[in-house]
Amino acid sequence: MLGNAAVAIWCEVAPDVHAEFDDWQAREHMPERLSIPGFLRGSRWVGEAGYFMLYEAKDEATTGAQAKALESGVPSARVVRLPHANHYVFFSNEADVLREINAFLANLR
Repeated sequence: MLGNAAVAIWCEVAPDVHAEFDDWQAREHMPERLSIPGFLRGSRWVGEAGYFMLYEAKDEATTGAQAKALESGVPSARVVRLPHANHYVFFSNEADVLREINAFLANLR
């Protein structure tokens, strides 16, 4: 991993908008995210369970600032700070995310 911190995001996208989401993610979101000072690399994986995005960052100050911005701008969002890991997971529905994580991991085996 590049840097000492990361942001991990899991999500599902409705099948009828996959192409639109893929285009937005590749042409707008990923370049915008990587234009923020301190973000070093972005990766995306797609599986039957949905999408997994990992944004590697220089340090916790970078990811912490993004976590605060998300929490301030999206009242329903939830940011999980993983103890001793300097990583953040952004999501809005814990049960759905845990189900998606487990399904995604099952597809990797």
